[in-house]
Amino acid sequence: MKKGWKYVDFADLVGYHIEVTRLSYNTHSKEYAESWEWNEKIRKRTKDDYLEPFVMWLKGKSVLVIGCGTGRDAKLLTHKGFLCLGIDSAQGMLREAVDSRGVSCPLLCANFESMDFMDESFDGVLIDSALEHIKKADLQEALEKVKRCLKKRGVCLIRFRIGTGKVFLVEDAVGERYFTSFTKGETKKIVEKTGMRIVDEFVRNHLEPSRPGFYTYILRK
Repeated sequence: MKKGWKYVDFADLVGYHIEVTRLSYNTHSKEYAESWEWNEKIRKRTKDDYLEPFVMWLKGKSVLVIGCGTGRDAKLLTHKGFLCLGIDSAQGMLREAVDSRGVSCPLLCANFESMDFMDESFDGVLIDSALEHIKKADLQEALEKVKRCLKKRGVCLIRFRIGTGKVFLVEDAVGERYFTSFTKGETKKIVEKTGMRIVDEFVRNHLEPSRPGFYTYILRK
């Protein structure tokens, strides 16, 4: 397989992109865990890049981790004493989390479309890599669901991939995966429409500097 990444001529994801990406995560979950999620260098950067800032704003214990993958962030937060629920749309990722990574918190196979929690269920919601795999056209509805399940004064951390605004393709040991990218102006409009208050925002580079990096917002309901 050719390795690398490139922009493709799409302004938004289509169904094919989403299904191919989910298949890659399902069939290459072990490779994803070893190459990215549980890589020691990345684990350290994860804590510094967004987990510690997120924890600083949390005032309660219940946390929903959306797009939890093979469970790294959920496990780290559980060890800090938080009560976590992780959801991911790729069953293979969840199996890897339980069978090989020692993740003990509850995990649920679900996506934004099927997510249906009671109002004000969580003190915090962590969304690291999930927004980049759904259609931009569906973002506002997805974030409205996130807002509803947050308790009053709950906090949500979301990360966008910063780029030209077009879809980009990554091909590596984890297979073929498609991501949305956003301009900074796009991200600002999206978070402002949620009605939540921005309490922190920052930029982080990707571990591979040529790839689109991350623009992070911490929002309070």
